Amino acid sequence: MKHQRPRIGIYKAFGRMNNRLVYKQLSPSSEGHIYYWQNPLDLADRRWYVGSNYSSDSHGLESPVTRQQCVAPEDGDGKNNNANKKNLYRVYTKYPNHVFDNSAGWHADPSIRMECYDIARSQNCCPTVEVTSNSYGSTLFPHLMGTYVLTSDYQVSGRRVYQQVNGEHLVYLHDWGPTSGMEWVFSLHLGSPQFRSIVSDNVENAFPMNLCLDDASSLGAFQVWDGDKWQPDPTLSVSCTFFH
Repeated sequence: MKHQRPRIGIYKAFGRMNNRLVYKQLSPSSEGHIYYWQNPLDLADRRWYVGSNYSSDSHGLESPVTRQQCVAPEDGDGKNNNANKKNLYRVYTKYPNHVFDNSAGWHADPSIRMECYDIARSQNCCPTVEVTSNSYGSTLFPHLMGTYVLTSDYQVSGRRVYQQVNGEHLVYLHDWGPTSGMEWVFSLHLGSPQFRSIVSDNVENAFPMNLCLDDASSLGAFQVWDGDKWQPDPTLSVSCTFFH
């Protein structure tokens, strides 16, 4: 995504076009728009575009041809759902993607995720949580138990990162990509899920309960690595110890 990085961020609906909502980028810039475009030369060619001008077909990201009403994939219940691989977006790259790819142009990017997002709820996540366990978690990883505080320096996958108070570990939401899952991960470094320790249940389709770490315990048991396989720990809890 290095060629279209400015397009990544938070968007808010502000109008309609082609019987679909039009979204304006709120952060990190205010120049982007998400809109539903119909090719005037081919009425079957209808896609969601991400570009600077919603009245133009100039854009940097595009969905496959779709008649989908909402930019965030939905299932039959109207819930946010990324379970369909046909929803993968394409990215326009002006230059080759990598040293083994000498082609510029459109490339499918399996990491792009369009999802519902609640700014107010995200900003009101519990600032201090306590991690406890009476089973695998405390037995195999006692050094990961304790107090974690919400940081203001980092944000991963649209979620704030928690820093251990009496240690060096972090908890962040790792996004494996649409259809592949999202998990809260205990790790020493951001973007390093290979450090196998403790992970939450898959929260990919749990909006809005996947915005804050302290909601993870209610969605399913955390998994603990025992050196050979993942073990469910239903006693592992992430509880809020500070109330607004």
